[in-house]
Amino acid sequence: MVLGRLIFGIGGECLEVAQAKITTDWFKSRWLGFALGLNLSSARVASALNDNLSPVIASHPVGVVGASWVGFTVCVLCLACGFGLAYLDRPESRKSAGVRLDARDRKLEQVRSRTGNIIGHRAINVSSDSIMTMALSPNAVEEEEENEKENEMAEDDQMRFSEIFTLQTNFWILSLCCISLYGAVVPFIHILSDFLQKKWYHKNPTKAGAVMSIPDIVSSVGSPLCGYLVDRFGNRARYIPVSAILLIWVHVQLGFTMFTPVVAMFILGLSYSLFASVLWPCIPFLVKDHQLGTAYGLVTIALNISLTFFPMIVASILHATDGSYQHTEGMFITLSVIGLLLSIILNVVDHRQGGDLQHSEESALLSSELQSQDDEYYEERIRREQLQREHQQQRGHYDPREPGFEYRRQRRFSQDLLQVEDPDIEDVQGMVTTIPVGEGIITVIPHRRRHSMAGFTGYMERARLRQHANHVQVAPGLNSTPGSMPHQSSPHLASNSTFSERRQE
Repeated sequence: MVLGRLIFGIGGECLEVAQAKITTDWFKSRWLGFALGLNLSSARVASALNDNLSPVIASHPVGVVGASWVGFTVCVLCLACGFGLAYLDRPESRKSAGVRLDARDRKLEQVRSRTGNIIGHRAINVSSDSIMTMALSPNAVEEEEENEKENEMAEDDQMRFSEIFTLQTNFWILSLCCISLYGAVVPFIHILSDFLQKKWYHKNPTKAGAVMSIPDIVSSVGSPLCGYLVDRFGNRARYIPVSAILLIWVHVQLGFTMFTPVVAMFILGLSYSLFASVLWPCIPFLVKDHQLGTAYGLVTIALNISLTFFPMIVASILHATDGSYQHTEGMFITLSVIGLLLSIILNVVDHRQGGDLQHSEESALLSSELQSQDDEYYEERIRREQLQREHQQQRGHYDPREPGFEYRRQRRFSQDLLQVEDPDIEDVQGMVTTIPVGEGIITVIPHRRRHSMAGFTGYMERARLRQHANHVQVAPGLNSTPGSMPHQSSPHLASNSTFSERRQE
């Protein structure tokens, strides 16, 4: 039995982390809270069915063995659903739906594309002169540099163990909230049936199970609704103190009054659905994309701390007090108060760090749309400039040493720009600064530097260039390179309009 519970625990927790990660990947840009709320809702419906059906099945001649076989059948159905999910979540489906690929999938796509190119050119007979021409071709060089950049981005997307210690403070506070508030709910539900039978429903496990299923029924309806409201109006962190206050009310009523437990069970389900539908969608706003799976795993560890130690503490309290539930309710009230204090601290820290947890779905979606519009705009500029450059190469009017721009996706700005740029730099003193645009950056490139996208100038950002000709500012969070001139006018910047006119001539 112990071995079976161990295997069940390993599989169940891995499934929970993977489910949250996949759901976040597909719904992060829109209705994440609602999607995770549906996941919680399905789990609560299954728990409610288990609370009501398990006593009925166990009362029949099949007994506990029959109930175990029912659970086995459910696990087989879950296995079939897992195979279906693996098919739907394959890289081809992600690419067609515009969902971000993991680092491993991106590397596989690169290998497949390169293998396809090799196979496609294998049957072509070329001479030594043609090989030399291909080696010196700018397109081949640019393709190799693009592959190197993609490899570097894939390496940056791999989670390192040392990054765990660099996670934000509000993430760790959220994990502590998970320990305290889940500790005030889940261990209590484990003893709820005996508690209800001892205080209200003597020797009536069927009725106690029906009342016990109320929180799961309420949370199955309330979790998607709360997730939708959080996505719609934001202010995620502000709902956690409300949930803690409701938990305090529930435990005070059940532990120290004889009022019907139905009302308390309803409030418990509301509090549980509110807290659960808020906590899990908060995690993607506190970590980077490549840290998401690890972050979900850490919060799941925090949850399992509650499920491991608090039930043992409850059992020891019941044994020491001869089955008195008032002392256990006192412990649950204490955990709820701790969760309330931690949630208040979380709101204060989040406000000081920019309010990442307060944004609504509409504001986040609008920001994402604006960034995507900027990226599409500059990518179109790049495409047009490449066509213009090829045309100039054919006419013999192209000089790769002339000044230009280079636009690419953002990388880790904690690194020095010299490490981000191509290390083949003839004159470090000629390096200037970078300008953030959308999800990428524009790097001003002087004529003394070799670069892959030389000539990317002309009409692109001509107005911005004039605006920064006399005063170039380094963007917040970017490290300026040695020799950069953030507060001086650059002769290359000032001469760009003259260069553009010369090119037009």
